[in-house]
Amino acid sequence: MLQRSFGMSAEFLNQSEARLALANQGIYNGFIGGGLLFARFDFPVDAQAIGSLLFTSFVVLAGVFGMATIRRKSIFWIQAFPAILAVLAILFNV
Repeated sequence: MLQRSFGMSAEFLNQSEARLALANQGIYNGFIGGGLLFARFDFPVDAQAIGSLLFTSFVVLAGVFGMATIRRKSIFWIQAFPAILAVLAILFNV
């Protein structure tokens, strides 16, 4: 999936530096997911929307950075667009 979505070759993905960078990306995604769960289940009710907006905005920002540095169309549809929809859903449900 990484090869197709991000245009990465198998050779690149087999390099130790690439594996470390992708592991870092996985940790980032885990922290974002953990933050969203924490905001939903541990924040006071009146702070849940703000906490969710904060962590979802991080995903939007990462998507915008990816669009500027990697592949515009694929990053937008895979990362930025769903995050933008999530931000809108949170805003409309506040």
